[in-house]
Amino acid sequence: MALSVENRLEIMDVVARYNIAADEKDVESTLFHYTGDGQIEGFYSTGRGKEAMRRDLPAIFEGEGTLKRHLAPNLVIDGDGESARVSYVLLVIEGEERPMVGATARITDEMTKVDGRWLISRHLIEVDPSIQVYQQG
Repeated sequence: MALSVENRLEIMDVVARYNIAADEKDVESTLFHYTGDGQIEGFYSTGRGKEAMRRDLPAIFEGEGTLKRHLAPNLVIDGDGESARVSYVLLVIEGEERPMVGATARITDEMTKVDGRWLISRHLIEVDPSIQVYQQG
C-alpha cells in the first residue's frame, strides 16, 4: 500500500519538528521523534537507543557551536503505511554570527509507524565535502 496524503503530511511534520529541536539543541525534543532503538549514523553518530542518544546528543549539539538553523526543503518520501524512507538535502544556516550556509548534507531517515506515530529509527547524515574545505579555511 502506498503512503496516504495524511501519512506524508505526518512524516513531513516529524522532519520539521525534528530539525527545529536540533535548532534549539533540545535533546528531549529530539528523542521524542525516535523509536526506542533509534540511532544517528554518518558524519555525526550516536549509540543505538534513547539512553545512548541522550548521552551522545549534547556533544553533537555543542560541536555545531553557534546558533544553526536546519532546513529540509525538498523531501522525497517512499514507503507504505507502516514504514517509510525519507531523503532530503539539509541546509544548515548560520544564525548567529552572519547568515550563510554552514553546511549541506544528504539526509536519509528510516521511519516506522509505532502506536499511530511516525518515528525515526535511523537518521543517516552524509555531509557534503564542502564542509571540510570550510572548516579548514
